[in-house]
Amino acid sequence: MNLGNRIKQERQKNGLTLDTVAKAVGTSRQTIFKYENNIITNIPIDKIEKMAKLFNCSSAYLMGWDEFPTPYNVVSKKGVKIPVLGVIPAGIPIEAIEDIVDWEEVPIDWTKGGKEYFALQVKGDSMYPE
Repeated sequence: MNLGNRIKQERQKNGLTLDTVAKAVGTSRQTIFKYENNIITNIPIDKIEKMAKLFNCSSAYLMGWDEFPTPYNVVSKKGVKIPVLGVIPAGIPIEAIEDIVDWEEVPIDWTKGGKEYFALQVKGDSMYPE
């Protein structure tokens, strides 16, 4: 099963319309139709992530890397996968970065409360030697 088929299957399984998915993903109904019918196959990762969250499945499942759907962001009973949104220099504030550059598994106990979590990589030696 390819990406388009999985998107369509998950949309239908969740009882969602093309319009609902398009609004959640930030695109048009026609674009979602093209995703589902493999007319557009180079889908931006941010769109795949939004669909995975909406369908409550992993983006790896949508991409066909995992055989079975697992709930969104859950890696195992011991950990949760959160996005790493970029690199920041230590000690210098910068504006928010929205591109996902990596994923990091953290203990599930760190992600209590039903909130969204993300990570940033810190580079630099402002904390040296601490």
